[in-house]
Amino acid sequence: MTDTRRIEAQPTVEVDIPVLTGLQRQGDVAIIPVGMAYRLDQSPPVPVPAEGIALISGETGHTHLLVADGPVTWTTVPWHYRDVGMFTVAAEAVAYVLHPEHAALGCGPGEYLVRRQEEMTPNGWRVVAD
Repeated sequence: MTDTRRIEAQPTVEVDIPVLTGLQRQGDVAIIPVGMAYRLDQSPPVPVPAEGIALISGETGHTHLLVADGPVTWTTVPWHYRDVGMFTVAAEAVAYVLHPEHAALGCGPGEYLVRRQEEMTPNGWRVVAD
């Protein structure tokens, strides 16, 4: 699914954000449709509030922020080092993942897993932080 929604990013700036239902990346974060991943144990879902939910804060202090246009729920995935949580976007709703240094992501109806990127180092695997 590809759609475009216009949102107000700042009071004087509007941007067009493609709304997709497939795999997407934003820096060190992957948004994976649940059908492409596996279902994890999770906490009970909560509605995404108007101020959004901070998914991950990077080393530079910038946050990947989940915001909703319509009914979207969020649930954390406890005790997993790279999978942060899952969000569900209801029919006719859109979820956005915003970050000050990356293009915004638009997610259409469906279930998505939020996963941190890993990289191999001389000492083994580590989670990437941007």
